[in-house]
Amino acid sequence: MIRKVIATLLVIGGLTAGNEALAWRGMGDCTQPCPVSAVTQGTPMTVTGTIASIGTPGQGIGIDTGSGITTVYGFGPLPYWQEQNVVRPGIGETVAVEAVETTFSDGTTKLIATSVTVGDATIVLRDAETGRPLWRKPCRMGDCRTQ
Repeated sequence: MIRKVIATLLVIGGLTAGNEALAWRGMGDCTQPCPVSAVTQGTPMTVTGTIASIGTPGQGIGIDTGSGITTVYGFGPLPYWQEQNVVRPGIGETVAVEAVETTFSDGTTKLIATSVTVGDATIVLRDAETGRPLWRKPCRMGDCRTQ
């Protein structure tokens, strides 16, 4: 009985999540601008330093710049790094991160990685025009790159 209630709540939650949440994951109604477009409207910057912490997905990576810890988000999933033949850096490794300081609709500001250089290897994480994460597939109803 409890499983049926939980399953029902999950279905209802999924139905009420709205197209905006789905578009963030690369699915949904692309007649609206994709939320990732906020990345293209931010301020570009470079963060260089040593990785001090790696949070769980969504918590970002802390980079010790020598003048403090800067948290950068959007490094993408490990399988994407593996597909690009780049070893994802760990704690203690030196990186140079091209990022965009982005203010989201809820007022929060975050640094979102667009590319990462580790040693001699560079991985590009986002489409330069749209800000769409390169590991995500286009929307089901259309391609967000056209928005």
